[in-house]
Amino acid sequence: MPACSKEKEEATKRLKVERRKKIIKNKELDDFKKFNYFDYNTVMESKYKVLKSGDKIAYSNLVLFYSYNKSKKNEILPYSLLMVEKHKKYDYCTSVFENLLEFYTDKEVGSYYNGNHRSLTGYLKNIELLDKQQRDYLLYFLNVGANHNAIMSVSYLEIIKRNGFDGDKNLKKADSLERVLHSLEKENNLRIF
Repeated sequence: MPACSKEKEEATKRLKVERRKKIIKNKELDDFKKFNYFDYNTVMESKYKVLKSGDKIAYSNLVLFYSYNKSKKNEILPYSLLMVEKHKKYDYCTSVFENLLEFYTDKEVGSYYNGNHRSLTGYLKNIELLDKQQRDYLLYFLNVGANHNAIMSVSYLEIIKRNGFDGDKNLKKADSLERVLHSLEKENNLRIF
């Protein structure tokens, strides 16, 4: 085969690969711009309500919206932070923790959790993938939640301390958190364990 023909063939292959990449890129952009199952006004209204008043239903709508629109999933983080930092709704500290852990590691809680409290162990182990500052930042939110008796923050911290995922295995602290968790379960008529 002459060199000229071979060069043409290689150039044609490169062009096809570039076209394929462009098509994939355009599809990703189209997917990013698309809102599945929600209209624009509903999403904007929910964002506004969370921003202004920390509306729990509006926040739930945003969580649902972002769960259907995976390409935008990291956009829930500022609204989770608003719920905790601006509106002092400390039950959402675990949402901030989960949003940040997913942002840093690309690991979703739903891939691990099966309804059993202990199934969270594998998920929470992922904080070991973070550097110290990132880990401390995530643990800050769990500690804030636990200090305000947010049951899931206490639950997450108990598992982290019991297994030493924060670099400090502390069974005494884990047992103390477990007692707090049982007390909160009783108080709220829930069953975590």
